[in-house]
Amino acid sequence: MAELARQFTPTLRPAEVRCATATALAKAQAGSPYRFSNLRLIELLDIQPEEQRHLCTLVDPDERRRRKEEAGRQRHGKQSDRAAYEANAAAKRLMAHTLRAAGLSNPQIADSMGIPLRSVKELLRTPPSPVATPPHTAGGLRTSENR
Repeated sequence: MAELARQFTPTLRPAEVRCATATALAKAQAGSPYRFSNLRLIELLDIQPEEQRHLCTLVDPDERRRRKEEAGRQRHGKQSDRAAYEANAAAKRLMAHTLRAAGLSNPQIADSMGIPLRSVKELLRTPPSPVATPPHTAGGLRTSENR
């Protein structure tokens, strides 16, 4: 064990090797597996943040958080701009209110807009903003031709 440790860290003295490996050896002799935490492995192997970006599982909490945020951005599409999101929501709200004023029921509005009934109820709960414009037919109303 000391010889293997010297290959990775030649500056360790035999006493330091015994101290660092005592727990692992005790668990191995007892028959239970010894598992290092990711942080400990990163520290022992001196894995840099840039290197962690290429690893699948051996990452620290900062890299895990970065990956989670990136996945969230991809999941929500390219519409990370809040103003664009709100403009689209206002346009949908106006479309729902326009269809409601035209006499359509909530299920009919849901079908024509291609959204769930629950979303229609939410859109109709809030009055439309005065500056919103309804989306064009391609992204708005469903017709028999584009179903």
